[in-house]
Amino acid sequence: MCELADQVGTAIAHASLFSESQDLATELQRVNSNMMQKHRELEEARQQAEEASRLKSEFLANTSHELRTPLNGMIGFLKLILDGMAEDPEEQKEFIDEAYRSALHLLNIINDVLDIAKIEAGKCRLTLAQSIWTS
Repeated sequence: MCELADQVGTAIAHASLFSESQDLATELQRVNSNMMQKHRELEEARQQAEEASRLKSEFLANTSHELRTPLNGMIGFLKLILDGMAEDPEEQKEFIDEAYRSALHLLNIINDVLDIAKIEAGKCRLTLAQSIWTS
């Protein structure tokens, strides 16, 4: 009889351990599923960060080109004047006018870049004006 009681006790213990192992396996699957979801979210965030970095690099490359173009124009026209390459006062005025237009263009580009930086830093908000077209 003792032997039967021992076997019943062992069977109950095994059943209890089996139930606990199933609970642990279910919990492990849940945790694994959560980790896989977090991994997918992190991978997506990494890809977005890489794309943002690529776009920022592209923006900087384009901006540096846009800044150099009017600056080179200003330098070139002013150098022509300094070197006495203007044939007459009218041509000298044209060179100065071109340098001035280049300076204004450069100033507009710099202001645009600063506005973008302010918007990105949250120090400036865009307001969209609504246009109403009438016929």
